[in-house]
Amino acid sequence: IGYLIFLTKFISFNLANRTITNATRSLKSIRFFLLNKKKVILILNPYVSHKKKIKIRKKIRKKQILIAGRFTKQKNFKFAIKVFKEISTKLKNYKLVIVGNGSQKKQILNLIKFLNLKNKVRIYGWTNNLDKYFQNSKIFLLPSLYEGSPNILIDAISNGIPCISSNCSGAADILKKNKAGLIYPINNKKILIKDIFKIINNYKIYEKYALKFRDKQSRFLTDNQSLQYLKVLKN
Repeated sequence: IGYLIFLTKFISFNLANRTITNATRSLKSIRFFLLNKKKVILILNPYVSHKKKIKIRKKIRKKQILIAGRFTKQKNFKFAIKVFKEISTKLKNYKLVIVGNGSQKKQILNLIKFLNLKNKVRIYGWTNNLDKYFQNSKIFLLPSLYEGSPNILIDAISNGIPCISSNCSGAADILKKNKAGLIYPINNKKILIKDIFKIINNYKIYEKYALKFRDKQSRFLTDNQSLQYLKVLKN
């Protein structure tokens, strides 16, 4: 099966006039299959529809770490819960807030019960407007095993919250070289715990950069990115 997948990718990518991808990591991956490396183009997600900033309510953020998305293996919530269990004794006043729904919900609820975290973890159903959760939390965590381009990170930085993300595809394009967020190797518990305490112990600095980083969301404006698609089509 592996050889068949490789052959299919090699043929389809090389026969295409152009291939567009939305993350640097997938750009490098596709180039591996191409005889002409210039046939693949990076265009970041046209996700933000306007330049208007989300209004940040002036209030003290609650001592809580937020994760949000589908309850699936890809999103890796069970890993995040196990990590939170390890740090919960040192972060006695912190809670883990989970927003979402999905096929692993029962497994996640059982894990929370097994780890005796019922009083430390709060679960809420999915909503398309996560602003209040972003603005009420200290840290947004994206523990995914893989992504295309994680739009939820764009939502998070638009709300001025310091972020920590696994090194999944697209995360570096959004957070790299910015003090508003940290990136850890996928499933690396030790570094993730270190990053959580790094942000908590230097919170005012990371919050300041997170608020400043909101100005860089123009890279994902639909108008800007749509022009790049049109340029490719014209050529």
